[in-house]
Amino acid sequence: MTYIAAVCYWAMSINTASSTPTS
Repeated sequence: MTYIAAVCYWAMSINTASSTPTS
């Protein structure tokens, strides 16, 4: 589950930085 959480957090960070924050 840790891997999934890490990926989710990473993807979320990239999305926010990009300009399209996705919950």
